[in-house]
Amino acid sequence: MEDAPIKSTHAACIIRIDDHLVVLRKKAQSHFSLPDVAVNHSPSPACELHRATFSATGFNVHVTHILGESAVTDTTYFNCQLAGNFDSSTTSFPTPYWSQDKTSAIFAKDPFTLTRFEWHNSDELVTVLDMFNQSTEKHHDNHRVE
Repeated sequence: MEDAPIKSTHAACIIRIDDHLVVLRKKAQSHFSLPDVAVNHSPSPACELHRATFSATGFNVHVTHILGESAVTDTTYFNCQLAGNFDSSTTSFPTPYWSQDKTSAIFAKDPFTLTRFEWHNSDELVTVLDMFNQSTEKHHDNHRVE
């Protein structure tokens, strides 16, 4: 992806596995969220998001394009294609040893079964569902590192 400047101060990955969305729980939180990063108007928000997603999940993703932005959460959502051969039969993933101080759990969830009370920022869930509907899941060949 060519890096285009973004207006938001945060970027988040929409990672689709069939009809499921990759979500995580951060330490000391009971709510779900997306892999994300504060980009601080970086010249390369896609690279920062790739690095942050790998750091939090161990997933190697290809950040392909911008799906949309939310003024409410000041977030730009990117389509992120997961490396490897995953399908929706796997619904939870081990947390990599290097991220266990920040990430407590990683799941693939049907996003349309989530309620706003389960989401970190309840105002964000409708936007996440919209971005999920726009996302694609084409996998690329690199694999997850644990």
